[in-house]
Amino acid sequence: MNSYIYISTSVEQEKLIKLFTKLLGNSYELDGKNGVYKLTLPAGQKGQALLQTSFRAACEDLGGEVRGLIVPMFLDRFINYIHLVKENTIQYLFEVGYEDHSIYTDAQDLISDIDVYTLQTVKAYIEAGNSPSLASLRLYVHRNTVTYRVDRFIQQTGIDLKPFPNAVFIYFLIDDYIKKEENIEG
Repeated sequence: MNSYIYISTSVEQEKLIKLFTKLLGNSYELDGKNGVYKLTLPAGQKGQALLQTSFRAACEDLGGEVRGLIVPMFLDRFINYIHLVKENTIQYLFEVGYEDHSIYTDAQDLISDIDVYTLQTVKAYIEAGNSPSLASLRLYVHRNTVTYRVDRFIQQTGIDLKPFPNAVFIYFLIDDYIKKEENIEG
């Protein structure tokens, strides 16, 4: 499971590479230019935790402005929100979305082709702590139906629901989408 992070910085790429190699060893991929980089951490949440723990101190050592935005997947539209991250900090997309709700409006197309039953199932699954059994009780459907719909959602969007930050982002995205659909119909 990978972690995806946009890094916006005024620091030279060579300095970033040295920093990430020092913090993460060789378990990362850095790609980008012109001050915005895509950082992929194949170590997943472990690598992400290491980075988050030392991010502020590392930024001070670099001596420049650095911002990190942890996203569920690399989409160029998410780069537009990196300016909302405080200088020398790293935040999850859902945290930034709490401050600027337009993130959810702008990302509606990620789920617009998914049927409402699947969206309601994914929302219930997240509310049930990613438990297909509890979600099935709530929805009055078989556990396998929940599993099938969640797996199909993951396959269609490419977003893994296991990491808590991804699940929170998707939860609010679906919630926003369903509310808008109800307003259109009602």
